[in-house]
Amino acid sequence: MYDGAAAHLSAGTEVAEQHRIHGIYVADSATANFAIGRAQGIWGVTEPDWLADVRVGDRLAFVHDIPADKPVPAGFPRVPEQAFRGTARAIVYGEVTSEPTTSKKAVWADAAYPGRFNFREIATIRTTHFSADEFQRRW
Repeated sequence: MYDGAAAHLSAGTEVAEQHRIHGIYVADSATANFAIGRAQGIWGVTEPDWLADVRVGDRLAFVHDIPADKPVPAGFPRVPEQAFRGTARAIVYGEVTSEPTTSKKAVWADAAYPGRFNFREIATIRTTHFSADEFQRRW
């Protein structure tokens, strides 16, 4: 299921060792913000320092809304990587197109999310199984 996306991620740009792949979990409660970010090609976080390792050309995997496999681990989705698995509503693959920056310009209604970077979407896979183990093996 990730092979097609891997081809999209490497198409048109050389995948060099210096490029990282950043996995970003987008909870169901963040669906509206995710739609705004996708429409504008921008992602934001509350702490700009969280973006210290983000560079132009890095790859992104936004994993949207994962109900856990049964039995649901206590504390899901904040669980150890090995317990993070389920069926994602979507996985949106992208590429970072700007260096991280800080801004207070209003984009999202609920918070400023001053740490930001721009991205472009490459591929979307809808309703697909996801696990941290499988993700690490594929990437």
